[in-house]
Amino acid sequence: MRIEELFAQIEAEHPEVTAVAHEVDPPAILALNVMRLRAERGLTQAQLAAAIGVSQPRIAGIESGDANPRLSTVSKLAHALGVTLSELLVDNLNPTRGLPAAKIVRDRAEEEPRKRRAM
Repeated sequence: MRIEELFAQIEAEHPEVTAVAHEVDPPAILALNVMRLRAERGLTQAQLAAAIGVSQPRIAGIESGDANPRLSTVSKLAHALGVTLSELLVDNLNPTRGLPAAKIVRDRAEEEPRKRRAM
């Protein structure tokens, strides 16, 4: 089974998945972060493209979420924007997504005793 067929099957069985697709779509997360960081630094798409050695349409494709850049390109983007690779890929729409599972579990475990004491 091809990946596209698998996704189609999942969407057919669970139509609610498409309602949150933007929240778990890595190209969309990358696009939002690149656009935000580029704007914060006052760079044009052409300037960012020149800084990492790609064409301006390539940056436009990344920012639209239509591109699937190589890891080396994403790494160059992070460097040019002055952030780490993980910062560039963090899901700002869902703060717990992208955090190490152990940290999430530890944070929730620390909250539990407080909740019990409050009862």
